[in-house]
Amino acid sequence: QEWNVKIYESEFEEQSHDSLTGTIVATKKEIRVAAVGGFIILKALQFPGKKKMTASELLNGMQFSENAIAL
Repeated sequence: QEWNVKIYESEFEEQSHDSLTGTIVATKKEIRVAAVGGFIILKALQFPGKKKMTASELLNGMQFSENAIAL
């Protein structure tokens, strides 16, 4: 399923990894998107028709599949 998501707050963490660029790595409290040279950590975002929320609030009611990709 595809969504247009607004990102309100994020940060970049330098880290070496083997993930493909755009791969979403989600834990119970954090959403990371693999990028060249590290990860973009999504802090606050808004899905269509939903209110703005933190990543941990979003993850309370949602799970990402292992092959989820951010485009």
